[in-house]
Amino acid sequence: MANTAINKSAKSSGQLPVPNLKLVHANNANQDPVAVPFLDNSGAVAGDYKLFRFPQVVATDLTPAQIEKGVRVEMAHYIRPQSRYNKKKGGGFVVPAPWIGGANPIDGDFVRGGGHFNTYGVAMPDRPNSYQVTAMNQVVPVHEYLANRHIIEATLYYDTAGNKQTVKTLNPVARRRTQNYAPGRTFMYSGRHTPYYFAFRYSFRNDDGTWTSGPYTKIVKLTHLDHPFQVDAQASALIGRQVGTVNPLFSETTMVCHLETRLP
Repeated sequence: MANTAINKSAKSSGQLPVPNLKLVHANNANQDPVAVPFLDNSGAVAGDYKLFRFPQVVATDLTPAQIEKGVRVEMAHYIRPQSRYNKKKGGGFVVPAPWIGGANPIDGDFVRGGGHFNTYGVAMPDRPNSYQVTAMNQVVPVHEYLANRHIIEATLYYDTAGNKQTVKTLNPVARRRTQNYAPGRTFMYSGRHTPYYFAFRYSFRNDDGTWTSGPYTKIVKLTHLDHPFQVDAQASALIGRQVGTVNPLFSETTMVCHLETRLP
């Protein structure tokens, strides 16, 4: 697992347990997929995608004393290193700042998770990232942390003739600053289209304003239900680079979560 890149005032502590994380499957036990909002190229909310398998944390592992401390469940998402040769450059788990109703809801504390970068010049949409646990066995809807963390955009790819084409996909907003729009030589499609990796942990604020954080859960990977692209091995060998077609099963607004053991 990558190094954690978080606020320096945060402390790691063994006194908090690993959150009880599970993936809930839609269509099982009469469970419908959840709707998660995503953005368009202007930074405005464009609509919802359907998440057919989504994360949930159940606070079965906290004591009343820990809950009284104001324990929260927070998410950290993974940012790939900007340099393949220097894994410490810009990579690791990052705790985004929570943002609800135009403000950071954690007592106005804009330090936790850093600030917000208004990339688009419009009002920042809600991106919750931290809910407080108020009762034992509480079900925390951590899938809501995924709100507005994807953007729908035309993603470039190379077709079987080696020509550039586009198809709309949902890409992580956090990926847009580090990846070019055009595809490289490794993949037939733009590097902006990538899974979204994240994990959860408990944390609470100490009396001196610092934070104590527990260990992370397993890594969760969020992707399209059916991958947008299919590589054509024969055409790729002839052209000398990876090329292919759009998967006929692909839907731009259906997503799913998996547990992941490896990070890119």
